[in-house]
Amino acid sequence: GDDGGSEVIFSVADTGIGIAPEALQRIFTAFEQADGSTTRRFGGTGLGLTISRRLAVMMGGTLTAQSNEAGGSVFILRLPAVLAEEAAADAEAPNDAPQVDLGVALRILVAEDNPANQRIISHFLRPIGADVTMVDNGLQAVKALQTAAFDVVLMDMQMPEMDGLEATRQVRASGGPNAGVTIFALTPNVMESQREACRAAGMNGHIAKPIDARLLLSSVLGAGQAAIANRPAVIDDERAAAKAA
Repeated sequence: GDDGGSEVIFSVADTGIGIAPEALQRIFTAFEQADGSTTRRFGGTGLGLTISRRLAVMMGGTLTAQSNEAGGSVFILRLPAVLAEEAAADAEAPNDAPQVDLGVALRILVAEDNPANQRIISHFLRPIGADVTMVDNGLQAVKALQTAAFDVVLMDMQMPEMDGLEATRQVRASGGPNAGVTIFALTPNVMESQREACRAAGMNGHIAKPIDARLLLSSVLGAGQAAIANRPAVIDDERAAAKAA
């Protein structure tokens, strides 16, 4: 830009039926649609664009549309680039994140099927120098806990093959050296009934999504201090050999 700043622009185009000029002026209004008749062909509540524009404005950006009835539509989101830079810096090392030297690296197992969430969690754990193992589902988490020692487990609730609740139940019932490991649920479900389901499955705590870095680190460090003093005897021979090499 002329002021030396920059912005990121996302442009999404479709080849649909298009929107008439008079309708284009009101599609961002709540509960409004291009076709307002009771016999319209397409469903929806008329809230998606309203919410999207409000989110864009909250981030200091804009959301606009271009269209005609013959050539489809184009929706354009503009955001100040500084937002992305600040978000990346926060993810790397939160300014007021807890900083505790435990003397050794915490061994943390993260069961999370979303690659983006995996990267975010890894960034958040960097300030404490944790040794992080990532798996994609509950079944892999159960297998990992059968062969390696961990101090803390971060368990997503909804995963393919085996969800977090069933994985936790199996770990607790295993009787193995990791049967008592601290397990935190990672989930957007925050109702009391959902928290109770986590406790009933044997989880020790609940970390809501979107994940707050400070809450995550405080929870992990608190559990880790106790775990280090009484680590299981099981050792992952492959990981130990790799580090020695």
